[in-house]
Amino acid sequence: MNAKKSPRQVTVVFDFDGTVAPDVMLSQIFDLIGINPEEFWGKTNALVAEGYDREIAYLQALCFICAGKGILLSNSTLRDIGTQQRFYAGFPEVLGRLKQMGLSRGYEVGVYVITAGLEEMVLGSTLAPYLTRCWGCRYAEGPDGAISHPMQIVTSANKVEKLYLIKRQLLEHRDTYRVNLVEPREDLIPWNNMIYVADGATDVPAFEVVRRGGGFTIAVYDPDGGPVEWSMIAGRTNLVAAADYRPGSPLDVALAESVVKAINS
Repeated sequence: MNAKKSPRQVTVVFDFDGTVAPDVMLSQIFDLIGINPEEFWGKTNALVAEGYDREIAYLQALCFICAGKGILLSNSTLRDIGTQQRFYAGFPEVLGRLKQMGLSRGYEVGVYVITAGLEEMVLGSTLAPYLTRCWGCRYAEGPDGAISHPMQIVTSANKVEKLYLIKRQLLEHRDTYRVNLVEPREDLIPWNNMIYVADGATDVPAFEVVRRGGGFTIAVYDPDGGPVEWSMIAGRTNLVAAADYRPGSPLDVALAESVVKAINS
């Protein structure tokens, strides 16, 4: 089914909010277009109470509030807002070092993001040039160019599906169904060539799948706040480290060592 030649690739997969960025990316939208956070989360929670899934609720709440206030928020604007994204110290520069480390050993280091946040904002950030692929939530637009309703969501459960898309190098939207037709023996990237980095309980399914498959998992936490949701994460990752990506930090060393180990496995 999958006739591609197996790539010499090590994959490093990141969550976004709380993993590579200290702030929830929505906070930038609130600040720049004047939305009250309490109003937004109140509307989101009300939709959840009506039966909406959490990710759909927050996406729809943003549409409702913008429409009610006459704010024309487009996908292009979201990408522009993403240019203001702040990252933890040393990120995304660490990715350049990891990629060079792989190239010097004849391997590509693929960088992926799987986030329940907004894909357009990730693609507008300084992380974008390093990315092999990003999956995040996306909006359709109405006739006026404003976001109108969700067209793609990412949840804690379907993060695992994205990991299989990476393993099988089925990276186009149309491949979401094809991933189910590929035999495991035809996977192009083995689990032990995958490193998964994330921060919270919503990543537990992905942590467990990667770790049990033989990959390397790292749970990160805000250096200023300390570990959170520890009871959910404990035992499901190979390492817990502060989200400091600067050269020589424990996380930087762990990432470098895990890339080398994957190449040599």
